[in-house]
Amino acid sequence: VSTRKLATRMKVDHTTILRHLSEIGKVKKMDKWVPHELSERNKLDRLNVCSSLLTRFHREPFFDRIITYDEKWVLYDNRKSPILLHDNARPHTSYKTIAKLNELKYEILQHPAYSSDLSPTDFHFFKHLEQFLRALLSDLKT
Repeated sequence: VSTRKLATRMKVDHTTILRHLSEIGKVKKMDKWVPHELSERNKLDRLNVCSSLLTRFHREPFFDRIITYDEKWVLYDNRKSPILLHDNARPHTSYKTIAKLNELKYEILQHPAYSSDLSPTDFHFFKHLEQFLRALLSDLKT
């Protein structure tokens, strides 16, 4: 639910919703409201995931097997033993999604909560991909 929809439902000004979210320590990151400060549990989870990934990388380099994605798909990738890197959004962790990924024999790389730093595609790639696809579509129409 967006802050504007909340404001409409509650019949208050949009800035009131923003102020209250800020007062309870929430900040907007990549279109999501998340706690401003990481809890000790969040920090420990990050440390454990990173340590585990580093240990694994020393045993078996795996970066060339990682596939990242978001809501936009362009590439058909037919790698052997793919490792999927995605965030913990509800659609990505639903029972049906996990079942399908298991059926396809995709390994899912651990991803700690509130950790956008492990999904670089969210920062720059999709913005540039959208611009590229719009230009391509425009060229195709002419």
